[in-house]
Amino acid sequence: MNTKQVMCAVLAICCGAGFCGCGKPLSEPDPADFSGMLTELTTEAPPQETTTTADPYLSRTADTRSGGKLIHGVPHISQIDSYLTACETLSAVELLQYYGIEISPEEFIDLYLPVTDYPQWQASDNQLHGESPWEYFLGDPMAADAYGCYNTVIAAALNSVTDGLAIQLDKVPLEELCRTYIDKGQPLIIWATMQMAETFDGNSWILPNGDKYTFTCPEHALLLIGYDDEYYYFSDSLQEEEITAYSKESVEKAYAAMYSMAIGIRSEPEVLQAAAICIQKDLEADEALPVEEPEDLNAAA
Repeated sequence: MNTKQVMCAVLAICCGAGFCGCGKPLSEPDPADFSGMLTELTTEAPPQETTTTADPYLSRTADTRSGGKLIHGVPHISQIDSYLTACETLSAVELLQYYGIEISPEEFIDLYLPVTDYPQWQASDNQLHGESPWEYFLGDPMAADAYGCYNTVIAAALNSVTDGLAIQLDKVPLEELCRTYIDKGQPLIIWATMQMAETFDGNSWILPNGDKYTFTCPEHALLLIGYDDEYYYFSDSLQEEEITAYSKESVEKAYAAMYSMAIGIRSEPEVLQAAAICIQKDLEADEALPVEEPEDLNAAA
């Protein structure tokens, strides 16, 4: 087994274990077959940093080495123990919380995230059929075997909070994103891969329009919060540390492999205030909904 095969196999296991979305495996590999190989993914450990700065968001940008920028005070939520394939949601919630908008991952999923079922086998053609990750999150974000979604879905979720909240960014070079947003203290969600690993093909299925789609693994979304001459810095929900650094070369390669997608949030005070008010109203309305009583099977009998 060559290095690429080992990496793909290990990442597939990690995806199935709940570290990022690759979907339900068609056949379950035995993790024992790859014991001891995980170190091949992280032969160069990037520097780790932690910050607890809590200044107002517009003054959180601080110089790092080599003239770069690092945004302090960004919330960090880990997906390792509970939000098993919710990296896109966690990044969006971190972004909202950074701008002072209070919402939990569960609330974001329940109220705003477009979610649909996993692709399903159809006996008529013996193939998987399902929706597109450009339109929905596929699967259960709290489960270990969901697929995930792309920036169009998170943009739709944020814009359903209040119209025009999301800034959808497509095919914009990372250096330009840093100059335009990070330098101004504005974090961005970017789509890349788990630990900036090489991509590989996951499951394929037939979309509603009849096209065949193949999911790219190991898809991952994380919050870009800084850069310097050597590294990009992130709040990465796959890591316990609040700040994780990855080499610029590895990030640029993974970002390009995942279609060069990013999402920001408009930071004008009136937009943020409107979003906070809308979320509060939506939460109050959701709490006011009647709770459905479970069916009494004994009474029915």
